[in-house]
Amino acid sequence: MHIIGIAETKIAESSNHKLYLANPYYEIYTANSNEKPANKQKSSMGSALAVLKTLQLYINNILKLAETTIAVDFFSSRNQRIRIISVYLTMTNKKLNKKTQKTVVEWTQQVIAREYNVVIIGTSIQIGLKKRNYYHCSRWQNRLACQAY
Repeated sequence: MHIIGIAETKIAESSNHKLYLANPYYEIYTANSNEKPANKQKSSMGSALAVLKTLQLYINNILKLAETTIAVDFFSSRNQRIRIISVYLTMTNKKLNKKTQKTVVEWTQQVIAREYNVVIIGTSIQIGLKKRNYYHCSRWQNRLACQAY
């Protein structure tokens, strides 16, 4: 696997959170909760993407929505453009879920207009899009399934 989406990381955003994620094969990009909510709640929210270190040179942009979502844009040498979004929706905060879903829809529509392919990994999210370069990946019974829309 070259890119791995991780939801519900349970690691607070702090100066030393990268120590928990040190890995010789992957660079891990996170969108974790800040320290105050995480200290109040042991099960802190967060989402992450682990990218194989050899793919780092293709990263063009990284977007974050604290606590729930991270998006990484890749440009390949063959002019292929891909945005991979890792999403975590909490079961307890409907306001944050709506904000997250709205942000993911905006991020997806922005790059589809620029002819990117989009892969969304994580919690199930429904997005109404007309073009067929959108994919949703989710885990069901320990199998990863991706569906094109």
